[in-house]
Amino acid sequence: MRSILREIDDEYERERENLRRTLPNSNVKYRTLTMLKARHLQRRENYVRELSALLDSQA
Repeated sequence: MRSILREIDDEYERERENLRRTLPNSNVKYRTLTMLKARHLQRRENYVRELSALLDSQA
């Protein structure tokens, strides 16, 4: 499960760097990066909750 979190983080970093390189500096770039971060955090949080629940059930 932790490898999934690492993969999600790595994917986010790759997407973010790609957008930072390719989009011109503008409000569109800022909004796009903000939406990407929000999507990443939401996706990651779902897995963190699942991992926590699994760990709690094993205790």
